[in-house]
Amino acid sequence: ISPFWDPLAVGMKKSAEENGCQAEWAGPQNSEVGAQKQLVESALAKEVDGIAISCIEPEATIPIIQECIDKGIPVITFDSDSTKSARLCYIGTNNTNAGKEAGKFAVKIMPDGGKIMGFVGNISAANARERRDGFVEAIKGSKVELVDTLDDNKDPSRARRNVEDAITKNSDLKGLLGLFSYNGP
Repeated sequence: ISPFWDPLAVGMKKSAEENGCQAEWAGPQNSEVGAQKQLVESALAKEVDGIAISCIEPEATIPIIQECIDKGIPVITFDSDSTKSARLCYIGTNNTNAGKEAGKFAVKIMPDGGKIMGFVGNISAANARERRDGFVEAIKGSKVELVDTLDDNKDPSRARRNVEDAITKNSDLKGLLGLFSYNGP
């Protein structure tokens, strides 16, 4: 699981202590909806009072959220939403706008343009697609080009190989775009 989630676990624990409640965090080792569904079912078996979920796939998560709602368990989404679900609310970044901001910055620091390669842990994740699409929207009409977005399936060694391969095969790259927290490092 990405270190992106470490601050979430710390904040959750602190908030639970401050509010006199119990909270547990779990995440699937892979980005598969089936694994996420199993974690939710495990939480339901523990008779939790509420669930917060970062949706791996917005559409595929709808029945998972509905199962919770049908059992009287409120659900909020965070980090990655499922807008068509019955969740109570979404807490997180507008990922399209985040991508646009990155795109605007790329245009600013590369006024003469250039090619950029994108990197991501899982492009099938809605938040990743939204960030990439926002970036692409912001660079339209400029001389900045997103050549491709390489998926590493959250494998650190593959992520490193993707960067090495991109640099080797594309000597004219002017920039690298990381869409997940660990892509930059």
